[in-house]
Amino acid sequence: MTTETRRSAVGGRRLRLAIAAALALVAVGSTTVQAHEVVADQPSNGDPLSLAAVVVAVVSVGILGGLAVILTETSLRARHHTLFDRCLGGLLVILGVTLGLSAVAEYPTVAVAGLVGGGFLTRSLTTHAEHDHHAELALGTLVTHRTIEGVALVALYQSGSTIGLAGALVIAGHATLETAVVAGLYAERGRPIAALAIGVLQAGFVGGAVVGALLAIVLPLHLSVAVVAIGAGALLVVGNITFFGQHTPA
Repeated sequence: MTTETRRSAVGGRRLRLAIAAALALVAVGSTTVQAHEVVADQPSNGDPLSLAAVVVAVVSVGILGGLAVILTETSLRARHHTLFDRCLGGLLVILGVTLGLSAVAEYPTVAVAGLVGGGFLTRSLTTHAEHDHHAELALGTLVTHRTIEGVALVALYQSGSTIGLAGALVIAGHATLETAVVAGLYAERGRPIAALAIGVLQAGFVGGAVVGALLAIVLPLHLSVAVVAIGAGALLVVGNITFFGQHTPA
């Protein structure tokens, strides 16, 4: 085994360990927040502190995954990347379906409009982002995905704590993989540039979460259902794109 192969194997193990540890962090953090809310007899889907805690945890997951790639000089093999994409894409679609059904049960007409609108907007934004080139193509597209997932996470939390926790775990795994991909693409330009790309990616997610949270606060109930439906439509599109690997350049 050559030195480069050995380094790649060790780096791959470290990256998998980082992903597992980060997902555990999100799970423990989310369930701890929910436990405090049960004791206080408060609903989790209305507590901005619980949402903020999960957003911070998901961002930390992404940063951890990106740093693992930069520090270990790990390259994700195509077959492993494809396997992760298919698993996470399928889970995102399942979450989108679950979220969409919960919205339709509340206000069918509003929910259907939100589903169609969210899916169309997400696809349009993603297509526009893909006009860039090479590493910029991936970064632009993935920043768009992360922003949409920030809004979707708020929508998941609006629908209930159990779905919110499941969504946080899936989005955290997705964040780690996407950040690792971006870090790998920019690593050859130097660690500072790669770190900056990681920061831009996470900023997109935080921005999406802030927008989603503000909409949930200021909108009446039936329009809040529309936000949930838009998030569901976004998850369905992002899930399909992720499953078929359309967002990562060859």
